[in-house]
Amino acid sequence: MRRLKPRDTGAAVTSVNECTMTIRPYPDPRNQNLIYYDLPGVGTSNFPREQYLTEIRKQTTDNIEFHEFDFFFIVSCGRFTEDDVWLATQIMNRNKTFYFIRTKLDVDLNNTKEDDPDTYNEEEVIKGIRRACEDELKKMAKNDRWDVGKSEFKIFLLNARFDGYDKWDFPKMIKSLLGDWPKLKRQAIICSITNNSEIVIREKARFLRGEIWKMACCSGAIGAIPLPGTSIAGDLYIMYQCYGYYKKAFGLDDESLTTLANTHNITKAAIDAYVSSTVWAGLFVTGQTATFLLVEAAEEGTKQVTQKAASELAKTALRFIPFIGNGVAAAISFSATYHRLYYLINKMEEAAIAVLHFVTKKSMDSV
Repeated sequence: MRRLKPRDTGAAVTSVNECTMTIRPYPDPRNQNLIYYDLPGVGTSNFPREQYLTEIRKQTTDNIEFHEFDFFFIVSCGRFTEDDVWLATQIMNRNKTFYFIRTKLDVDLNNTKEDDPDTYNEEEVIKGIRRACEDELKKMAKNDRWDVGKSEFKIFLLNARFDGYDKWDFPKMIKSLLGDWPKLKRQAIICSITNNSEIVIREKARFLRGEIWKMACCSGAIGAIPLPGTSIAGDLYIMYQCYGYYKKAFGLDDESLTTLANTHNITKAAIDAYVSSTVWAGLFVTGQTATFLLVEAAEEGTKQVTQKAASELAKTALRFIPFIGNGVAAAISFSATYHRLYYLINKMEEAAIAVLHFVTKKSMDSV
């Protein structure tokens, strides 16, 4: 999730033994305000249930209370336990969201295949593991007097290795996460989460399209101001800001492309050569205003751009008609900005998917 390999600077410690003896924060490399906390497992001799919540508050740097965390992942590499269900109950009682994560699926699949290679069927094995997880959790939840009917378990089967980020339930989990993350902080996860599959990219695009109206409203408010040139300047500024935000969210900025290249063991130069030869090349132009004009030209065509210019003149004239003129000018600005941003998101979505497919194929060809 943080785009880090085990040996990268800032990566979380991994071990076959119980290695989380102290609580450590792991900031996202792209957003230092988005912090993942690795909490110790509950029910061990070092962290029994009775002291667990208190120990979390004691050991976190800022004495963070359990209910102050935004989201929880309950992770197990084997069977879920009654302690896991107890922890889930504590989370639910505080109106927080959580996922059950079953890791090391690749190990289970390899073991099953080695035990019975003649009848091995990966899809059936995965279904069996998922069904077993659901059954054991339901049984323990019932014993804990948890109304299972009112709360559906969200279980994701993952490979914990870095090279398994696009396998099994990981893309599905990220798609679900984008919807379940607390709304007030969703923009942080949208920009930071890895574009590791087409599903994730399309989900990001869906979310961003749903947010366009906010920027369009800003454009409409500026468009209602009866000063010549104000609307154009405001629209350019909005496009400038949104362009940078979308580019980062879709992983099309230089930092993201460098990380993507390293992840797939190819050169950044190879990605640059690819994007420069595609129909999306204009999205990678350094000059924000130049990109805005390229997008406008591609979307509307020369004739439509001319009509847009005429529309801007009309808006300027309408602003000087009290009340009605301001309202019409605001509506025109709203509509124009909405469609520009919608188009921009669509193009960046296409570009991000194309780049992902390119690096995946390039990486496979080099193996």
